[in-house]
Amino acid sequence: RCIREVDSVGCVTALPGGRHQPWHFDGGEAGLVNAFIPLVPVTRHNGATELRPGSHRFNDPRTVPVAPELAVGDVLLFDWLLLHRGRGNATPSSRPVAYTVLRAA
Repeated sequence: RCIREVDSVGCVTALPGGRHQPWHFDGGEAGLVNAFIPLVPVTRHNGATELRPGSHRFNDPRTVPVAPELAVGDVLLFDWLLLHRGRGNATPSSRPVAYTVLRAA
């Protein structure tokens, strides 16, 4: 599938001392992909996005979540229906991530 258009753009920031977000998906519409673009290095300490692999197709609570660490310039792509959450930020600095939601053709 190819990307047909940009659906939306924005920025999500994990503030210093922030707690984990609840697990969620971003909407109920199929065919959308999140592209997260870190503006600072993203680590397990400053609020990496935690993902439940396969949860856009089935929700097995035994699935081990992953929280990739990202460098500036990396892009994390995942289905809009995938369960995910921002982890807490235990550092003294904000962790901004730009995002765009892409609509597949």
